[in-house]
Amino acid sequence: MKLIAHRGSSEYFPENTIAAFDHALELGFNFLELDIHLTRDNVLIVMHDSDVDRTSDGSGPINQMRLDQIKNLDAGSWFEGPGILNEVQRVPTLEEILQRYSNQAHIYIEIKSVEDILPSILRKILLDTNWIKDGVTSNPSNVPGVSIISFDKDQLVRTKAVMPEVSHGLLVLEAADHDIELCSLNGFKGLFPYVRTVSKNFIDMAIDRGLYVGVWGVENRQDLERAYSMGVHGVTVNDLIESSRILDGLKS
Repeated sequence: MKLIAHRGSSEYFPENTIAAFDHALELGFNFLELDIHLTRDNVLIVMHDSDVDRTSDGSGPINQMRLDQIKNLDAGSWFEGPGILNEVQRVPTLEEILQRYSNQAHIYIEIKSVEDILPSILRKILLDTNWIKDGVTSNPSNVPGVSIISFDKDQLVRTKAVMPEVSHGLLVLEAADHDIELCSLNGFKGLFPYVRTVSKNFIDMAIDRGLYVGVWGVENRQDLERAYSMGVHGVTVNDLIESSRILDGLKS
């Protein structure tokens, strides 16, 4: 079972920042998850929320802000975790992340915004940074590699249409059998349900249909033990150090 760095090493450094992703890789974890939104001037930036309020010193919706406005924000000083920041953290663009970690990681890109133009912009960036190549099919567990995930089925269908060679995965809050069928019908390679809504039988059914299954929402040891016992392929976690310690214990 792979540990996926949820918004980077987000227990120790501010989420979705260079500091958080660098720390994850320094610890030896090369499966990274991040979130993207489209700015007013059509640049993909890495941030979870639809506005900048919670994780920066600014305010306002991302889709109403230009990149230069967002780049002026402090994206780190709000955070009170144990990591020591050596410099001011800025909101990274997706392109900056892809260039910085080229050939070093598998990146799960969670699409948060729903603009119709987003899939074509995303494809161009992935091609320009050599994370995907025309005609070469990606695998959801390869390093280096990239996967596209989202809760928004319609946006996922749109990105799948323009990037059929890229692994796509559906995020769901409540695991249901019809999600397995939906993934199969749309050619999605992955299914990512909330850890507390799944059963071993559901996981087995999904894997039998050829899906890569990961879970999210792990908050404690019991959640991690549950994920491990069900045989999922991957799990997103905030505290990579503690989660790794628990997982090593479960394997021994």
